Amino acid sequence: MTVYVTFRNPRVFSVWMRVPGTACDTRDAFVSSADEHFFGLGKIWNAKSLDLKGHKLVMANDGGTPDQGGHVPFYVSTRGYGVLVDNYLSVGFDFSSSKSVVISSPRIISSYGPDEKGYVKGSSMLWYFYYGPDLLDVIGRFTEHVSRSALPPPWAVFAPWYWLNSGTTRAVYKDARGLRDACIPTGLMFIDNPWSPPQPMADKPDRMEEKPPPFAWGPVRYPEGGKMAADVIAMGYKLGIWVAEWEYAGKNDFERIMDASGTAKLKSDAQAFIRDNNLQMYKLDRGNLQSIAPYFSIQGYYETWHEVFGDDFVTLPRVIANRGQKYVSGKWPGDCDHLFEKERGGLQANIMAFLNYGITGFAFWGSDVGGFDPWNADDIFARWSQFGAVSPIMELIIAGDATAGAKKTVYEFEKKYQDIYRKYAVLYTQLYPYRWTYSKLAHQKGYPIGRPLVLHYPDDVRVYDKEFEFLVGDWILTAPEVKGKTSMDVYLPKGEWIDWWSGERYRGGKTIKDYDVPMDKLPLFMKAGAIIPMIEVTGTKNQTWMGSIMDPLIVRVCPSGNSSFAMAGDQRVYKGRKKPYTGLPPTDFSCSESAKGATFTINGSADISYRLKMYMKKVPSLVTVNGKTLSRKTSKADLDKADGGWFLDTARAPGYYQASQERRWQAYRWRVHGRNSVGIVVRCGVLPIESAGR
Repeated sequence: MTVYVTFRNPRVFSVWMRVPGTACDTRDAFVSSADEHFFGLGKIWNAKSLDLKGHKLVMANDGGTPDQGGHVPFYVSTRGYGVLVDNYLSVGFDFSSSKSVVISSPRIISSYGPDEKGYVKGSSMLWYFYYGPDLLDVIGRFTEHVSRSALPPPWAVFAPWYWLNSGTTRAVYKDARGLRDACIPTGLMFIDNPWSPPQPMADKPDRMEEKPPPFAWGPVRYPEGGKMAADVIAMGYKLGIWVAEWEYAGKNDFERIMDASGTAKLKSDAQAFIRDNNLQMYKLDRGNLQSIAPYFSIQGYYETWHEVFGDDFVTLPRVIANRGQKYVSGKWPGDCDHLFEKERGGLQANIMAFLNYGITGFAFWGSDVGGFDPWNADDIFARWSQFGAVSPIMELIIAGDATAGAKKTVYEFEKKYQDIYRKYAVLYTQLYPYRWTYSKLAHQKGYPIGRPLVLHYPDDVRVYDKEFEFLVGDWILTAPEVKGKTSMDVYLPKGEWIDWWSGERYRGGKTIKDYDVPMDKLPLFMKAGAIIPMIEVTGTKNQTWMGSIMDPLIVRVCPSGNSSFAMAGDQRVYKGRKKPYTGLPPTDFSCSESAKGATFTINGSADISYRLKMYMKKVPSLVTVNGKTLSRKTSKADLDKADGGWFLDTARAPGYYQASQERRWQAYRWRVHGRNSVGIVVRCGVLPIESAGR
């Protein structure tokens, strides 16, 4: 046996072990400490907890649902390093010991390439080690090495998606209009199987199946598919379709994919159809994780769409592969059951899988809101809608109308459930500027958008078991309710946190006991210092990127010391377009707090107005913009009518009681107009009164 150790830079090195001839199974142990904890490995459905410490897992292919493969052999340690086992074997990870991590792999054979099942085995084992010590830096170094997530176009993360399962032309028209009439923000509709003409199955010629190839609208379900596509796109939707991985990277077709002829056939079959119908998104189903075939499949489909649309399209594979991040701009976890519990990919399992998946460099995730089966309007649907609103992609599944017994869809639900979904679809859309900024950061540096608390607080042992709490970017903390309760405990890490809904302040490092969570409320907190840009969503105008409005830009600000936020712009003109999708201007925000108040600075050149919502510790007495005093208004209605000014919101938040004592909250809003002004400064003088928060 020969072992090579190579330092690629001072913080990244590899260990390569070569075994001559035929070897037995390998078993390697890496020393660890008793207080060390581990996270990652991608989308492991059978993981007992988010924290892998104390558990054993095997990366074997999972047939059926909820998924067939999302494992990535990379994990991070709370000691500030990460490990990649660089192969596609059925690798086992044993974190049960307090002294070591044991990694095992199947029998190594002497020949290169796949075996008769397409599994890849070789005559060597290769590990990479990445040192931070900051865990986001560990992930950044890992993704810099293997590849980073493809950046979706802005429309893909602007408004929620709508997945139509087993639909027809009639169903597509009905739902496209129904969503608009109900004022439910929706930016993409994608059509699942079956939508193409019937043809004999490849492995069972006596049976017919409706799936591509050929790439064409089926004459029964979609007799006027081309017209339908044009009409729906004219309404402001983007349109996508379902495809199947194994048609071109099939179980017995490994060599054809290896020499790229499969990709060539895919391009010749698909490109004219997707170009003519402007199908800018595809969901890639099926696959075999324990084969390298998924890598070539996602590459082949990515290249097929890329040649037509440039970067203006979305990939949504079911099965991903190690090192395949650059071909994935979205991830679908498979058909998950309508459950809270972890079994068969319920809501709890989806949150855990999403967080571990982000650690491994795949930043963009969208699970089926409510689960695949059954399709019900109930508490599970309500809570899943809330998780969707803080996910990188918010995706809603619809049963379709292919059968007489088709179920109601979201705009036909009873009012309370329709209202809850609309509320969180609106919130998701409002957060577009914030989410787009972290989307670009994920693409550029590999950082996940949804972050387990351990990534920011690795020394706080109390965050290790917080399986359903996470950060969205740097400034927002959320803890979706996942047990069907109306109160829950929420742990807040060190620092100060402000309740999104009430404005109440909490000291971190503590657990909020029995936090009130009625069915329509998602626990959501802003970290002190937060600067969160948002857009307005009112009526029907902001339901899609086509009607998006960036003026005014709403900014939530929680002054605390010195903080800043560099909002990423969306001013790129994509292939075939004449202007950007939303025109979001790149803008730098900063805030500085002192005993006399707060100074908020806007550095940007866009001719737009800003509505700031400031969460101050004391009541303002004076507000100025570039030295000019703003007038105080007596109500929000007066402020909305004025060209500028400020308004003190002293309303009380209903339903927040503890020990029979009402907790008051205060928020502060003002509106300023910046006409091509750089460095707009808002100053707030304060009166020395006690803050109502704690």
